[in-house]
Amino acid sequence: PSPAQSHDELYEFEQWPLNKLQAFTSTLREHARSAEEVLLIGEAVWSTIAHELEMDTTKLRDAAIKALRGVDMQQIHLPDEVATADQGALFVGKLEAAENRLALQFWKIKKILTLFSCSVDHLWQADSIEYKEVVLEAQNHLFPYIDSTVDFIGRGHRYGGVNVLICCGTGIRRWFPRAVMDHLDDRSASLCAAYLMSLDTMHGAKLERAVDSIRKQVGTRSLYFCHFLW
Repeated sequence: PSPAQSHDELYEFEQWPLNKLQAFTSTLREHARSAEEVLLIGEAVWSTIAHELEMDTTKLRDAAIKALRGVDMQQIHLPDEVATADQGALFVGKLEAAENRLALQFWKIKKILTLFSCSVDHLWQADSIEYKEVVLEAQNHLFPYIDSTVDFIGRGHRYGGVNVLICCGTGIRRWFPRAVMDHLDDRSASLCAAYLMSLDTMHGAKLERAVDSIRKQVGTRSLYFCHFLW
């Protein structure tokens, strides 16, 4: 590769040593609590971060913003609930979120649960991320997997005390009309609901608010909710 190409590879977070990436994301979290707030970090802060890493300020900032801005991943919790990494948090998203190494480290994801019709790569197992995959048949029946997935997330304790990402093919379907979405499956949201119910702290309307507060597009009369929640 040319010198320019080699230099640009310095800004591919997939290639970074884990300790360097963790230090970088830890610094980002000192200035931003969300991916949106990363966009608001000032030039002086980026300059300091880049200087410590011996990297170009503009290229580092642009690479981080590009990686975090398009992540289709959101956190599930009640509007009046403050979730922290210490107590654990539950996220839902598409496969691209599970593949985004910077986002996983920024959100301190320690477990990834995948719900697909085929096996997917465990890309970041070397980063001490624990994986569980559920390979679904054509009918997309989740019920046989509820117990094992609840155990994986952390039965009897809020998300096992760590941040967990649940991802499926549809992820966060913010671009579909409501009339269309009511006829689509919603694997990740349904599994989130099943897990919250297993904690014996959320039922009925409170449970619906917990999921729907983040994912307004999720129809609670969907196929999965009808099958095993009500």
